[in-house]
Amino acid sequence: MTVSHIHHVMLLTILVVGVIDAALGQHPPSTIAESRCWDTANFVVHCSTFIHSLDRNQHAPNKKCCSYAQKIDIAVFCKKFVTGEIFSSDKVVHVARICGNPLPKGSKC
Repeated sequence: MTVSHIHHVMLLTILVVGVIDAALGQHPPSTIAESRCWDTANFVVHCSTFIHSLDRNQHAPNKKCCSYAQKIDIAVFCKKFVTGEIFSSDKVVHVARICGNPLPKGSKC
């Protein structure tokens, strides 16, 4: 699989999960929840090059990635999406720290 194909698959997966959660969840959908979902999807799209686990090298994120890294709750992202198979926990923490949204002290990713 090419890297761009993996990006599309990851984005589609996150969007489908978000739609299912909004449709079947026990809570009414809210604009704040929708905004968080889109911010997370955009974080994956724009930062996947920097957080994927396909290679071990860490690279400095670009401005677009950082703009979305600053909007999401890194601890929640780690808990829900970082398993080590697709996203590297070390790289997620690195991007969050470089972009000014570090993981809270005592948290693990």
